Amino acid sequence: MQDRRIRIAPSTGLGPTTLLGLGLGLVAGFVLGELFGGPIGRRSLRRAISGLPSGNRARPWPPTRIEELRRSVAEALGPDAPIIELGSAGPTTLVLRGWVATRAARRLATRLVRESLPAPMVLVDRLLVLGEDDRPIPEIPLREEPDPA
Repeated sequence: MQDRRIRIAPSTGLGPTTLLGLGLGLVAGFVLGELFGGPIGRRSLRRAISGLPSGNRARPWPPTRIEELRRSVAEALGPDAPIIELGSAGPTTLVLRGWVATRAARRLATRLVRESLPAPMVLVDRLLVLGEDDRPIPEIPLREEPDPA
C-alpha cells in the first residue's frame, strides 16, 4: 500500500504578515496611549526623557548673579524703574517682573537682561507700564433678579 502525502499549499501573499503587523501596532498604540496619554502621562514621559544624559544641560543661575543683574538694570533705567524684580522660574528661565514708567523703559530693561543671558537661558517679560496697565476695568452691573415684564 502506498503512503499518501498531504501537501499544504504555501502562503500566497503578505496578508497574514500585514494583519499581524497591524494588530501589534494597534496593541502597542493602546498601551502607549494609556501609559503616556493625558497630563499625568506627559509628565511621566518628560520625567523619563529628562533622566537621559544630556551634554548641554544648563545650570541655574546663582541668586547673587541674578541680584547683580537686577541692580544693573535698575541703574540703567534710573528713576524709570520704581519696582523691578528678577527671579528664577527654573534652571533655564528668568522672570522679569515689576512696574516701569514708559514703554521705552520696558524695552530697555528686557533688552539689557536678554543681552546678558547665555544662549540656553530664557527671559519671561512680565513688566507693566504705569498709566497703561493699571487702568481700572469698567464695572458692568449684573442683575441678580430678572426685571418683571
